[in-house]
Amino acid sequence: MTSSGASARFWKSFGHAGADDLERLSLLEGRVYSPQAQLDEATVVLEFYAIADDLVLFVVDRTTVRYRRLPGAVSSGRQD
Repeated sequence: MTSSGASARFWKSFGHAGADDLERLSLLEGRVYSPQAQLDEATVVLEFYAIADDLVLFVVDRTTVRYRRLPGAVSSGRQD
């Protein structure tokens, strides 16, 4: 049995079987699990990251991960 399987069984035995607990467990194990398998065909996950004055948008759906860099999007949205 893999260590991740044993860890998951351990946490489940203490009633920690929710998505938040599994995410924390994956972080403790140094692994990252994609949410893609949990998404239905009508759902996407959007994430934005600011890099200097640019925004980077990630779009994750059930089968693909796409990104687009939006140059100057942070600075053009500021109201001084």
